[in-house]
Amino acid sequence: MRKNQEKSLDTLLKVINRALEKNYFPLVLKYLSLVAYVGLIIAGLSATSSDPVFLKELRNTNFGNPIVMLYWCVVCPVEIITSFPPKIGINHLDDGSGNLVEH
Repeated sequence: MRKNQEKSLDTLLKVINRALEKNYFPLVLKYLSLVAYVGLIIAGLSATSSDPVFLKELRNTNFGNPIVMLYWCVVCPVEIITSFPPKIGINHLDDGSGNLVEH
């Protein structure tokens, strides 16, 4: 039985290593995170309750911090959003004073 467990673990590690070697692997995680993030926003905006005690408890609970601290910085979809405008030909950025700066 022990050899079968070791063989299963070895096979699993090989699959994980092959996935990590793919160029598209981090991008897939970013898109999945973006979908999850949008889903959480939609779920949060559509949630309703008439129980004031539950609403107070929910207001004082922040589940976002553990997500950010654990893995969000690795798979953050902000890079996807910020890299989109140059791909469609918008190469101008605002320098903060209202002037557009071409890069």
